[in-house]
Amino acid sequence: MGVRPLLTAIGSWPEGSIEQALDWAFELDLPALPELPKLGPHEDMIGTFLSGAPAARSAFLDRVDRLRPGRAKMQCIGPVTLFELKRRGEPRLRALSESEMLARLRARLLSDAEALRQRGTTAVIFLDEPLLLAPSAEHRRLSVLIDELHRASARVGLHCCGPLAWPELLALGFDQVAIDASEPSWPKPTASDLSRFRSRGGRLMLGAVSQAKTAPVARLVSDYGPDVDLSFSCGLAGAPAAEVPALIERLRSLREDWARLAGSPAHQA
Repeated sequence: MGVRPLLTAIGSWPEGSIEQALDWAFELDLPALPELPKLGPHEDMIGTFLSGAPAARSAFLDRVDRLRPGRAKMQCIGPVTLFELKRRGEPRLRALSESEMLARLRARLLSDAEALRQRGTTAVIFLDEPLLLAPSAEHRRLSVLIDELHRASARVGLHCCGPLAWPELLALGFDQVAIDASEPSWPKPTASDLSRFRSRGGRLMLGAVSQAKTAPVARLVSDYGPDVDLSFSCGLAGAPAAEVPALIERLRSLREDWARLAGSPAHQA
C-alpha cells in the first residue's frame, strides 16, 4: 500500500488579498497561516512578529472555525534567527531587549496554540529559523519553547533553509522538521538519526517543489525514507500569483509519484 504524505506550505504567498491566500492555503492538507510580505514590511517575518499579523490571523482562524480541519499550522520567526537579526542591526528590533523579544515570542506562540485548540483543531506551531545552521548555545531557547508548546498540547515544527547538523537538530524535541530538500549536495541525516527521530513520532517535511524545479522523487525517497510530508521548497512570495495553481498541482503530482514509489516493495519497511 502506498504512503501518502500530507501537503502543506511554508506560509508566504504572492502579493494579493488575504482571502486569495487563504483559498490557496486551504487547498492543502495542512492549511498554514498566510503571510504576504510583498504587501510591505509589516507583513514580513519581523513585521508579523511585531504586529501579530492581526488581519491575516483573524481571517485564518475564522476559516479554521468554519471548515474545522483536523489540524492547522501557524508559524512565527524563531529565537535564533530573531536574535541574530538584532545582532546584525535590524532597526525594527533595536528598541527591544532579548528578554523582551523572547517574552513576546513566547506569548505569540502560546496564543496561537490556544486559539487553534479552542477551535477543536490540532495546533501545529512552526518556528521559522532560516539562520539556524549549526549547533549553538541558543538551541537551549528552542528546547524551552518546544517544552512549553508541548504542554499546551501543540505539535511543534521547525523550518530551516540550509545545511544542517542533523544529530543535534533532530534531538531538540521537534515533532516535525521542514527543510529545503531540493539541494542534493547538502548533508543528509543518517539512518540511525532518522530512526531515533521517528521512533518518538517525528516527521520530516521535505520542501521539494519550487518555481524552477521539482526534486526527483527517487532521490528524495533514497535520502530521507518513505515516511515524510511534502511542501514547497520555500515561501512563494516571489512567485507570480498566476503560477500558484500550477505549483499546487505539481505538489499533488509529486505526492502521487511518491506514494507509488515509496509504497513499492523495495521501499517498504
